[in-house]
Amino acid sequence: MTVPSVPFTPIVVADPAGVAGDLAAALPGYVHHVQSEPVIAAAQNLGARTVHLVVPDDGSDAPIDPPPQPSDAYRDAIRDAEQFPESVETVVLDGCYQPELADRLAVSGISVLGLPGRLGRERATAFAVTWYSAARTMPPREAFDEALAATGLHHLPDQLQPHWHDRDPAARAVFRGPADVEPTKVTVWYGTNRQPSDDADYYTAEPDDQLHLGRCVVHVPASVPVGRLRGRRSRRGTEPSSYQITEHETLDTLTLLREGLEAESVGRRSALVYIHGYKTRFKEAVTRAAQLHSDLKYPGTTAAFSWPSQGTANGYWADEEAVQHAERYLLQFLTQLHDDVHPERIDILAHSMGNRAMLRVAMRIADALPHSTDLRLGNVILAAADVGRRFFTTEAPAYPRISDTVTAYTGAADRALQASRIMHHVARAGLTPPLTLVDGITTIETTDLDLDLLGHSYYAQAREVLADINAVLYGRHDPQSRVGLAQAMDSPTGKPYWKFRP
Repeated sequence: MTVPSVPFTPIVVADPAGVAGDLAAALPGYVHHVQSEPVIAAAQNLGARTVHLVVPDDGSDAPIDPPPQPSDAYRDAIRDAEQFPESVETVVLDGCYQPELADRLAVSGISVLGLPGRLGRERATAFAVTWYSAARTMPPREAFDEALAATGLHHLPDQLQPHWHDRDPAARAVFRGPADVEPTKVTVWYGTNRQPSDDADYYTAEPDDQLHLGRCVVHVPASVPVGRLRGRRSRRGTEPSSYQITEHETLDTLTLLREGLEAESVGRRSALVYIHGYKTRFKEAVTRAAQLHSDLKYPGTTAAFSWPSQGTANGYWADEEAVQHAERYLLQFLTQLHDDVHPERIDILAHSMGNRAMLRVAMRIADALPHSTDLRLGNVILAAADVGRRFFTTEAPAYPRISDTVTAYTGAADRALQASRIMHHVARAGLTPPLTLVDGITTIETTDLDLDLLGHSYYAQAREVLADINAVLYGRHDPQSRVGLAQAMDSPTGKPYWKFRP
């Protein structure tokens, strides 16, 4: 096969099956056969955009974890996708293709070409050569379609065909990985209407009649599973021990924050405000905000508004009273952030019961338009909203009036919202069924995800959700442009919504 002479980066092949020789004949000078050197190091040294992992064909569907007779050179590469250098865009799973593994790689920002073991060595190699040759002159996905047609393998049963998994281009920027050997220092600015405390908790669970400002420096540990707060939460509800608040300072104004943002480059002067939910103490709210900042690689600064939640499971009714009392102070905090700091935009991530305060603030801002306020929000993220469904559908249209984008994440597996529905005898906006759909709000249903714990913290514990939030924050507002989503239709209303692809 004649290969056009165009720029092409090296291909690293971990190959106990002798495939590299066939590839090298078709792509002279570009195939590097790795036997002893670790795949990750080889890819790093060569600046490779493609890593080709081969397992000898044994005619079976043997699972990949561990793969059949894998070499140590790429066992770790399969297991820890985040270790691949930034140059790697595509991984070929040749004879070791498993959809679950491919999806994991794709979520990490790497496209996957999967060649099932049962495809057979001859057909797999022929397809790979055709694909590599086509990829010299066209994008990898188009090259896949070209190779599928050219080899005639599209006529095979689906389980024997080659498969392509598109990467999420934003995902490589989202997640902390094992390369982070030192904890990340994150400064979290805060506003709270809790009463100050003289002890190590900084603030109590009692409401105050004024807004307090400050900042904390949090050490976010390296190599934490995405979205997880490392360590066990104590019975008092404090933050896990491996998250350390090493500095705390109360402030009278947000002048230091303004000066810090002014020193940043254009595009990194935004502010993300995290509004926590039920059963959250002050220090836990701050560490969660730091974790989100690190996981999302937020292009700006991150702040937390902490209302006086009791931080206990039996404090639900007290929390309901407290979040209502916090509404005016949340508005005051956002107004000060807007008027005194002048960020490029203010993004919001409201979780659970925190949505009650945020919705009423949105109503206030919308009612004040256009004469008495110029406060406008950027991207508003509503996660697992513990708000009555009827009230939400009536009042949530305020959000699109005051925001650039609004995205709501809902699901059926949330036990905290299930309990709230039982206690209130009213459906909750963040709980399905039924879906709560509002014009101008992109609704994403998370039911099909494998979510941890009680499902209530899925917004910070599911990789797919974090990747999607990252895409929104980085400007990919159209859900059709986000590869992890598929459109669905709500039959009772005829309105569209979105689901994560299985």
